[in-house]
Amino acid sequence: MSATLVASYLLRERTLPTVFGVRLFGGGIVERLPVDTVAILLGLFVVVCGAQLFAGWLMWNGHRLGAMVMLALLPFEIAFWIGFDLPFPPPAAAVRLVLLAIGWSALVKRGSWVVRVRLRS
Repeated sequence: MSATLVASYLLRERTLPTVFGVRLFGGGIVERLPVDTVAILLGLFVVVCGAQLFAGWLMWNGHRLGAMVMLALLPFEIAFWIGFDLPFPPPAAAVRLVLLAIGWSALVKRGSWVVRVRLRS
């Protein structure tokens, strides 16, 4: 959510916002890029975060596919962490990977790649 607000501010003001003396999503290599490119990257960051939410929902429901999606998204996350110089995600990712390894056996490999949503009548 904050990335969409930052992208909106960036497109309107042509600079990244500063809150309590900290430049939001600034400090990394993306700051050297054109404003429009940074806004697009922020949008892609939101898409990756949304895919992570979906993967988390899959894992919550016991689908191993969610864990595989989460692992597949990790290189993209790392690229955004480096590009936007985000300080907190790397330790959080390490914890997430450890928890994923611990809970891997609890996830069920489904025969179909299609997720079926059960509707109650």
